[in-house]
Amino acid sequence: MSRYLDRAKELRASTAPPYNCAQSVVIPFAADAGLSEEVEGLLMEGVPENAKSMQALGYKEMIDCIRGRMGKKETVERIKTGTRHY
Repeated sequence: MSRYLDRAKELRASTAPPYNCAQSVVIPFAADAGLSEEVEGLLMEGVPENAKSMQALGYKEMIDCIRGRMGKKETVERIKTGTRHY
């Protein structure tokens, strides 16, 4: 996880970061850690979509992607937008 924090620090120090620090951690972490596989596994184990834990940033967007309600590009954009609230 420290490489994500290191990247966040690099972006914060930059004069023109491409996106906010939360995005620099959440987006790569979601991809590298296999967020889609984790969410899919939880759904297959019977965790309901409306469970509080499944409403966390990234999880709710990934559910919509897995269920075919939005594409990967829109999923990433919605997660990025969600990080702006923190």
